Amino acid sequence: MDRKCQDPSFEQISAVLRLTIMAKYPTPGTVKTRLTPKLTPEQAARVQTVFIRHWIRRVSSLRVALPVVFADPPEMVLPFAALLPRELFGVIEPQASGDLGERLIDATSRLQSPLPFRPFFIGVDSPDVPDATLIHAMRLVKQGTVVIGAAGDGGFWSVGLGAGVDAATLFRDIEWSSGREASQVIARAQKAGYDVRHAGMWDDVDRPDDLRRLMRRLKASRVELDRALYRSLKFLPRELQA
Repeated sequence: MDRKCQDPSFEQISAVLRLTIMAKYPTPGTVKTRLTPKLTPEQAARVQTVFIRHWIRRVSSLRVALPVVFADPPEMVLPFAALLPRELFGVIEPQASGDLGERLIDATSRLQSPLPFRPFFIGVDSPDVPDATLIHAMRLVKQGTVVIGAAGDGGFWSVGLGAGVDAATLFRDIEWSSGREASQVIARAQKAGYDVRHAGMWDDVDRPDDLRRLMRRLKASRVELDRALYRSLKFLPRELQA
């Protein structure tokens, strides 16, 4: 099915926007650790691998500009590239050191040089965000200066920065993994006088119950990429397969 957005306004924003995936290399014991002990560290790392590959396929199916992938840790850029079909991604860059705020600040700086692209950041923890929600969020980058896609746990599944936004003002010294990340970034943006737009809330997958809900949604979905994701996760223990 051709899922390319035909709206001319979306074509215009996709030409100046850089869809940017921030992802951690799936080394067992370092990713998706809150899925253990329901999953082994190896199974949790496999979930991360599946999510990364799924997001690349999703973005490619939308036929927007190819994404930039920022990989963590930086020394795993080449192994990270080996995870992905070569024809389905554009650029892989190493993430900077520091907390997520410092890494987003650095990524924004690199994305905006030499041309002033507008970064639209996503993680990989919300793999079934509907296409309509994703496209709506990217459109909002053109309309507002700061676009937040909040997650149910208080973080966010996406954040977009329009023209003239100072990433350091938004992201430095945020209490990451506190459940207050989205509200703190929104408060920073409002204090700085930026227009804030909301892209819609969606679940992310951090804990076994999150994974169980995801599997339930995927099983009921009629979207082929969702169905493919469901099949890719069939290695999960039966109790997590909805």
